[in-house]
Amino acid sequence: MGAKMDPLSTTAIEGFLPDGPIWLDGGVPDSALALGHLERRLDAAAAELALDEEQRLTELQRAQMRALHQALVRSIEADLRLRLARRLERDDAPEELLAALDAAHVEIALPLIRLPGKGDLALVELLLRRVDAHRLALALGQDTHRAAGVVQQLLDLADPAIAEATMAMMIADSRSRDAFGEPQLDGVDLPEILRRRLVWKIAAALRTYMVRRHGMRAERADAHVTAIGGAYLAEHQPVPGVEAAAATLVALLDEREMLDDELIMQALEDGLLPLFAAGLALRGAIDGATVWAMVADPSAWMVATLLKAIGCQREPAVTMLWRLGLAHGTAEDRLIERSEAFDALNEGRAHDALGIWRSDRAYRRGVAELGERDYLP
Repeated sequence: MGAKMDPLSTTAIEGFLPDGPIWLDGGVPDSALALGHLERRLDAAAAELALDEEQRLTELQRAQMRALHQALVRSIEADLRLRLARRLERDDAPEELLAALDAAHVEIALPLIRLPGKGDLALVELLLRRVDAHRLALALGQDTHRAAGVVQQLLDLADPAIAEATMAMMIADSRSRDAFGEPQLDGVDLPEILRRRLVWKIAAALRTYMVRRHGMRAERADAHVTAIGGAYLAEHQPVPGVEAAAATLVALLDEREMLDDELIMQALEDGLLPLFAAGLALRGAIDGATVWAMVADPSAWMVATLLKAIGCQREPAVTMLWRLGLAHGTAEDRLIERSEAFDALNEGRAHDALGIWRSDRAYRRGVAELGERDYLP
């Protein structure tokens, strides 16, 4: 091993910086990792070239998704590092390791955890949904102070169950933005499977740091990080996110035969996109994540079909198509075409067209992937 370095310095953790090289003993760069970096760059370039203009993320969207992911990792890591430091203090750990864990500017987990990619599509979907919801809400003329319209109407019903569900949705919605109105994602908002995967990945990064940088025996590091990871998961139980809270509310409204076109349209007008999407999802018998994808897609291929399939009347349907289209920045001539397409649609055919969207997600992905092939064997 080389000479010991100050654990608080940037140089000491050069191999753990996102843009820094990974050095082997003797100052030799790890060629395998460098090769992987170059191959991933080519893969990313090829994927970018294959996208239509409407499918590309903007620089702002990419920056917001990165920021959400980094903040999420850092918040969980900070908790785990505090727990780890307390355990290590009782285990006579080296002072330099304790100092590094206590220094917020020393990045440990984040540089080792890549931005989510194809292997983390569920997390990518969640990050994109949070960013899309923020973008569309702003475009619809809403800021951090949501319009009181549909919310106040629901609270005025004097129905305790609906009032409770409405407030639960609004509280969950408030967690989706920080004090400056920017999108945010908290660890408790993650679905259980994503939460466990991310917590254990961060714990594994801490283990790697202790073993590689501070020479701790692997089995000793394993004992510490598995203990703190398990404790974190036990103490931080997930809570229903805004999408789940909205789904609960629309189920109550549907039971009372109140989930009509006007309410769904008003939710969109008020910028309450979780309520808007949940209402469409229930009436269309499609899962909420799929409807979110339809709503957030600038091409809006399926929104008109969905509105026709659920029997939405023309006036609210066209209003929603225009409001959503303008929020996406769609030209007026395209919006006129969409309105005319809605008029031309047959409700029965529209309902049938949604059949595949109600199927298993894995099946839909398989159909999409095979549909991109130019030939059959």
